[in-house]
Amino acid sequence: MRLLNLSKLRILLIGIWTLLGPLIIMIFFAYSYMADAKCLDPLPKNFKIYVNKQGSVFTKPGEGLEEKVLPTFNLFLYNPGCYVLCNTKNADRGIYSVSADTYAIGQIRVQGEYDGSVCVPYDYDKSDLENSEYFKALCSDTYKCIGDSCWADGNTGKWFGLS
Repeated sequence: MRLLNLSKLRILLIGIWTLLGPLIIMIFFAYSYMADAKCLDPLPKNFKIYVNKQGSVFTKPGEGLEEKVLPTFNLFLYNPGCYVLCNTKNADRGIYSVSADTYAIGQIRVQGEYDGSVCVPYDYDKSDLENSEYFKALCSDTYKCIGDSCWADGNTGKWFGLS
């Protein structure tokens, strides 16, 4: 009688492992991948930034910093994702100055990963981003730029403390 109960228990345990084992393994590998992929949750639509008089940009408020809102479009909601920064030469449209004659007007979350602090969209090389017709059009359509006056770059990892 006892031998029969152990046999049933063994069959039950094998059945449970057969059903749940692959799920447990899949969860383990998915978690491992996500930890390696620098998974970052999407930023809010109206992402607050703080700018000092020298033009440095911060994500936390502080003395002498002016609060601004960087429009954020979360085109891609899954992981891994990263942000491309849309820029223009038009100072009147800019939220903050990126350089002497370049101004950020917004950012778009796309499928991709950070290489250091640079967003590298899926199927793109980070050196191709600024010249990409696709990302010029995406920035132009999203932020209503005229003609070829917008382009993208990937230097957005600073929001997440990446360097």
